[in-house]
Amino acid sequence: MNNGEPVPYHTLPSEEVLKLLETGADGLASSQAAERLARFGYNELAEAPKISALKILLRQFKNILIMILLLATAISFLLGEHLDAWVILGILAACAILGFYQEYTAEQAALALKKMAAPTAAVIREGKELVIPAREVAPGDLLALHAGDRVAADGRLLSQFNLMADEAVLTGESSPVAKKVEPLPQEDAPLGHRWCMVFGGTVITYGRGLAVVTATGMNTEFGRIARMLAQMEDKKTPLEARMDAIGRVLSAIALAVAAGASVLGVFRGHGWLEMLIWGISLAVAAVPEALPAVVTGALSIGTTRMARKNAIVKRLPAVETMGCTTVICTDKTGTLTKNEMTVRRVFLDGRDLEVTGMGYEPAGAFLENGREMDPTSDSVLQQAARIALLCNDACLEEEGGAWKLRGDPTEGALAALGRKAGIDPFKLGLELPRVGEIPFASERQMMTTMHREQGRFWAYVKGAPEGVLARSARIREREGERALTEADRNEILKQAGKMAGQALRVLGLAYRPLAALPDPEPETVEKDLVWVGLAGLMDPPRPEAASAVAKCHRAGIRVIMVTGDHPDTAGAVAREIGLVEPQGEVPYSPSPLRGDGQGGGENQGPVISQSLKENGLKGNIQKTGHWPLTTSHYRVITGAEFNRLSDEELKEILKEVRVFARVAPEHKLRLVNVLKDQGDIVAMTGDGVNDAPALKRADIGVAMGITGTEVTKETAAMILADDNFATLVAAVEEGRAIFDNIKKYLIFLLSCNLAEIFVLTGAFFMGMPLPLVAIQILMVNLTTDGLPALALGVDPKAPDIMQRPPRSPDEGVFTPSVNILLGVISLYMFLTLVGVFYYYFYWNPAEGMTATRPP
Repeated sequence: MNNGEPVPYHTLPSEEVLKLLETGADGLASSQAAERLARFGYNELAEAPKISALKILLRQFKNILIMILLLATAISFLLGEHLDAWVILGILAACAILGFYQEYTAEQAALALKKMAAPTAAVIREGKELVIPAREVAPGDLLALHAGDRVAADGRLLSQFNLMADEAVLTGESSPVAKKVEPLPQEDAPLGHRWCMVFGGTVITYGRGLAVVTATGMNTEFGRIARMLAQMEDKKTPLEARMDAIGRVLSAIALAVAAGASVLGVFRGHGWLEMLIWGISLAVAAVPEALPAVVTGALSIGTTRMARKNAIVKRLPAVETMGCTTVICTDKTGTLTKNEMTVRRVFLDGRDLEVTGMGYEPAGAFLENGREMDPTSDSVLQQAARIALLCNDACLEEEGGAWKLRGDPTEGALAALGRKAGIDPFKLGLELPRVGEIPFASERQMMTTMHREQGRFWAYVKGAPEGVLARSARIREREGERALTEADRNEILKQAGKMAGQALRVLGLAYRPLAALPDPEPETVEKDLVWVGLAGLMDPPRPEAASAVAKCHRAGIRVIMVTGDHPDTAGAVAREIGLVEPQGEVPYSPSPLRGDGQGGGENQGPVISQSLKENGLKGNIQKTGHWPLTTSHYRVITGAEFNRLSDEELKEILKEVRVFARVAPEHKLRLVNVLKDQGDIVAMTGDGVNDAPALKRADIGVAMGITGTEVTKETAAMILADDNFATLVAAVEEGRAIFDNIKKYLIFLLSCNLAEIFVLTGAFFMGMPLPLVAIQILMVNLTTDGLPALALGVDPKAPDIMQRPPRSPDEGVFTPSVNILLGVISLYMFLTLVGVFYYYFYWNPAEGMTATRPP
């Protein structure tokens, strides 16, 4: 067993991997497994300490203003001023309870959204397949993998049969990845390209396989990301920093004025105890007791509003931080898109048909030249729909008003297509029961099923267009079948290339009548096919994504897509939602289709590098290692190109580039760091474990509630319960409104408090007694200051709030105009109230104290 540097298992033959891990075809012996568990530990991530209710409560008192008030309370108790002390404590308790309730309930909501990790794993030990708790899997164990399994640990494949894995939580790749046993030549291949490896936490969507465990627990790819998180420190939000600064200023003023006036009073002959009590009163006058209450109240109300819009805020200050966000870095899959594959176009019988609807819900129409057609009256479309439903292992079920998929996402999209065409899949399955099949294989890139219909047999085929087309001899048209010509083949390939250029995953559909049921061998069944048509699929943008992006643009917020998906797919979604302009775009021309039927293969080189060459721009990144800073025509950067950029080059192209594709966790983290170095307030969304380090580093980490992993939910400051980008934009709007209200409150409150300081100190220096005693000061601050200010804290948002540019995170409340306003109001109140007190005091001191209070 290796104890040194990590071993690149993906580059080694499987036999050598078994030798290195000291295991064999029969797996580990029970004694070996126990020894390795003792040596390497259980297969689980080190849990972060849970935030206790007591810690959440104590966190409410981490504020310098509250500290001063607590000190004043303690001194009041010591001096016997119990009423003053209890009033202050009551105010502080109300603030703490309100803040505690909001943050504690948010933590509980986050806990309720957690997903269970793989509880069990199938392993082979001593030649027998056993089901054991996933935490007991050890390095060297043999994992038996089946469709639907959540992989328990990282492993190197030893054998596989049509194995496909959903690795979106780790790499961001929206489509399942086809796995192979052969090693890779590149040691630094990205995780998404390591086809001979499986990773803990990912899900097997198709086929079966056998893998030897290479890493468990904190040594897995998930564990590596968890270690990155542990090394990062939490930082204060802009609101917390701003309130701390205001608290420090107010506290310094209060203490300086109180101490100076008290010392001066002692020198003038007053007793020190009298001056100490008076100094406390003056300090209380300067400190706005209602400040924590109103700020907490405004944030709590904002949190409640956002919860109604499916945004759960785990920490109250995060609400306001959303309001000064300048950049939103968002994932694509499931956030800007619905994370449900959908057939968008079909090409059959020389016609290009648009398919409406989204996701797995079988609601939509077929449009020909923009006009809706009747799918039930089109024989070719009906045949395509039959193939889509019958050559399919997925199942769509309606649960609670939503359609859920059991099976592969691509097959789910085809199942929805068949239903949109008006065919009942259950009735069709009874009419044409499946009697044989040839499963999908990466070598053939197709799947075939055989069905019986009243004594006749049919073969239905779907797969990569070039493969299915090569095995076709005839073509289906509305008039019937005819021979497939070379012109037909060229037109089909042209249309397939057009679809691939639109980032659609392209599949070919065909069938063959059979005289009898043959052996299920590709050589005997998958020939002399009748070509039907093409289906173009993708994970489409959410309907509300485009309007949400447009709202961000109007508000001066940059939106950057950061995804692990293919550059073509990312670019197509970005154009459709208006993230980049279609004008001036240089199309990425897919030559031969990729093996999985998706256009624009990796072997064609990075998107930007190719495009630069087409435009004659100098400084090709692959040749020089430097990025040409002329990027006005380009909006997609791949992870490989990202690695070649210096921080300065990255800062320059961020002025133009809005889409990053094929990125790794390190890229997301570096992107956040560069943006923050530029002074941006960054919100980062994510759902997979790969997103967690960037979420923690960002000013606002936003996790997905439905697809998000437990790690991202624990790391994030906010959770989107509906995984919707539009919900995030609504949170930004709410954050801006909250800052506006807090600013109104502070202007109102501080003008009253400054007037109190002027009145108390002015009367003192003029030789008059205190106009107000401590308890009166508290009641004035709470009733005439706090309650009206609380009303300002819940003011409705301004209509133009999302038409303004983001405010600078350094922008304070006290601008020059605000300072002048505060001075004028305070001086006016000082002159008025001192005059009133002077007039009434000589008639009746009690009346003088009653009449003297800020209005």
